[in-house]
Amino acid sequence: MPTAAFFLLRAVLLFGVAPLLSLLMLRAVGFGPLGIAFAAILVLVVPRLPTIVFQRKAKRRGAAMERALPDALDLLVVCVEGGLSLDGGLLQVAERTQGPVADELRKLKRDMAAGVGRRDAFMSLAQRSPSESLALVCSTITQADKMGMSIGTTLRTLSETMRMRRRQAAEEKARKAPIKMMPVLIVFMIPAMFVVILGSAVMAILELM
Repeated sequence: MPTAAFFLLRAVLLFGVAPLLSLLMLRAVGFGPLGIAFAAILVLVVPRLPTIVFQRKAKRRGAAMERALPDALDLLVVCVEGGLSLDGGLLQVAERTQGPVADELRKLKRDMAAGVGRRDAFMSLAQRSPSESLALVCSTITQADKMGMSIGTTLRTLSETMRMRRRQAAEEKARKAPIKMMPVLIVFMIPAMFVVILGSAVMAILELM
């Protein structure tokens, strides 16, 4: 969504939808403390809904980029080491793959075709990307190009780094899984265990009586 449309939507929600919903809430609940509290929550939350939605979408897009980037880099390494230039390799990756990384590479190629310099195009990609890894790749390629370093060696090192980061992220997620399961255990399983234990105790007492 364009920036102007985003701010227009927020203005409509802030000055139109939120006040209307607040008035409807006050009429339904009344002008007491509860109604005023609900109305205030609506005024505060409704205008922020677009920001919340776009932040969640950006986070999901960034996560998808993190997953796809190592494979895209591997393909780019094969293309460059096979004799293609960096621009030719980027074009092959953009055409042969799907997903957010390929989308960003196609935007990169369009910028360069429109006359934007390679370094400026990579810097623009790094700034708009929700993926820290993709931003790192862009800055590293820019520095390697500026210093005259081997692009193939740089890309292979980046590919290994991205795979290591993805493996570390998977290990971190696995370590956090038991912690995330604790609320489920506390809410559902532990009360059920108490019911079973107490039920058995009650039955034993009744039999003794």
